[in-house]
Amino acid sequence: MLDGKNRVLLCRLEDDDLWVLPGGQVYLHETLQEGVKRELFEETNFEIKVQRLLWILENFFIFNGKKFHSIEFYFLVTPAKATGVWEQDEFLGQEEQHSTDRSWVLDFKWFDISKLKEVNFKPTTFIELLKDLPKHPMHVVWDDYGRHNHR
Repeated sequence: MLDGKNRVLLCRLEDDDLWVLPGGQVYLHETLQEGVKRELFEETNFEIKVQRLLWILENFFIFNGKKFHSIEFYFLVTPAKATGVWEQDEFLGQEEQHSTDRSWVLDFKWFDISKLKEVNFKPTTFIELLKDLPKHPMHVVWDDYGRHNHR
């Protein structure tokens, strides 16, 4: 989600310093667009419109000392209504962990895209990619294992 002021909406767990793009996992028999809408609604309590697919990311990353590999789809989205909580520079949401019946407080904040290098933001490939959105979906491989990255 971009705000038209060269800012992107990021989130983090309340007690963490790692910022990421909002999102989550799709459910079985759910389209990607349905999943994006549901995840953002669950986390922020506001509805969005999915505009278009921007990136398909093969993400090789290390989290808590373990190697992970995920296939991720990133969409450009906009709020469904003209006004709402997203107009604030920072606001809180929540993440429900259904498998453990836990929930975490999420901190949402707008960041100037030109200053993302100053933020603990992952995956770092988006620091450059957000500066110039592709006209068509783009395949990106990001590899924190130390192998070759390409776009």
